[in-house]
Amino acid sequence: MTATIDVKVGVQDDAFNAYAQKFAAYCDALDKMPEAWKNVAVSSQMALAYTKGTAVALNEQADEIDRIAGSLTVTRRESETVARHWRGL
Repeated sequence: MTATIDVKVGVQDDAFNAYAQKFAAYCDALDKMPEAWKNVAVSSQMALAYTKGTAVALNEQADEIDRIAGSLTVTRRESETVARHWRGL
């Protein structure tokens, strides 16, 4: 003999149907959206990546400018020292 269990679950179809209708309207709106707008998230991520790359490049350039300025300061000091020696001759 087989035992069976009957379970009754009350489902409110009205709430689900209202959600399904709203979701269908949302999907229709997405389909009608211009193609360019669909790719806004991807484009903004690419722009962010390029901006970060630019910031890194500018920081590297600033570091090189600091290095060059330091080298020029050393060169100026050495030139002044050499000039003093030549004047002393």
